Amino acid sequence: MIRSAIFEFLSRTRCSATSGAPQIRDRYGPGSAAHHFVLRCAPGNAIEGTMIRPVFTEIVLFLTPFVLYAVFLWATQAGVMDFKSWPLARVATLAIVALALVLGSFIYFAHFSGAPPGSTYVPAHMENGKFVPGTTK
Repeated sequence: MIRSAIFEFLSRTRCSATSGAPQIRDRYGPGSAAHHFVLRCAPGNAIEGTMIRPVFTEIVLFLTPFVLYAVFLWATQAGVMDFKSWPLARVATLAIVALALVLGSFIYFAHFSGAPPGSTYVPAHMENGKFVPGTTK
């Protein structure tokens, strides 16, 4: 009894990584916060997975100097896995370059992406029982 009640509660309020919870278990109807959360997390909705690309981009930019240095070590046959090839000063320099790349990408994306100046934000809402994500016009 308790296990089924907990499962029902979790299925209404939790968003799984692979799929949203079934909406038929939502006893509180389409106006409830749980229903909106399930709709937001359900597969096929427009906002699914919108953060993976920016996060992946920043991770790749941070790792780029280290990978390039490893390729350089491999090309010169200096021993990529040898600790002597990775002195602390060199790793610190690579980390500073990596952070500069990430900071530069933050500035670039803040300046050149997003809504155009003067646009109006229309918040997310429900139309005819369907979730419409927020947009700019």
